Amino acid sequence: MIGSTRRALRIVVVASLLGGPALPATLAVSASAEPPRPPAARWPIVPDSGPQFFAIAVRDVAASARFYREVFGLTTRKEIEPSDGGYHVLILGSDRLVVELGHGRDFRIGEEPDRRHLVAGVFKVGFYVADLSLTLRALAEHGISPIVGPFVETDLRIRSAVIHDNEGNAIQLFERLR
Repeated sequence: MIGSTRRALRIVVVASLLGGPALPATLAVSASAEPPRPPAARWPIVPDSGPQFFAIAVRDVAASARFYREVFGLTTRKEIEPSDGGYHVLILGSDRLVVELGHGRDFRIGEEPDRRHLVAGVFKVGFYVADLSLTLRALAEHGISPIVGPFVETDLRIRSAVIHDNEGNAIQLFERLR
């Protein structure tokens, strides 16, 4: 405990030099060189209390919507399609996941899909699934195969694979190992 290395000194601040009364104050003096620590935070600071969310910029909102509907079973929650051709937003969701797809006429998305992972910003998103083998078989039936994996991270107790969505965004799938 930090309190064992501290002692409190009661001092009197003489404010009379400034024309005011003397004020009592307490000053904590540390016997160590460590700065005081903030109170311990309650974990988690931001608890998971609802569906997970991510938003991505896409070239074709309709084609991406088909992918996320078919692969993750999402349904349309809201669509904002401005008449002036501005930023088109489609929000898809389920009880556990919300995905916002967006496209604007001024968007400049990289033309090198094999190098997009080198651009600063969203690198990939991930989802936990109950059975990775079953999930990969179902994806294969729709022509989607892993670009990496499946592989096991023993120390993390997960099995994982990475797929691409219809626009080349990386999606990592995780299965918890028992």
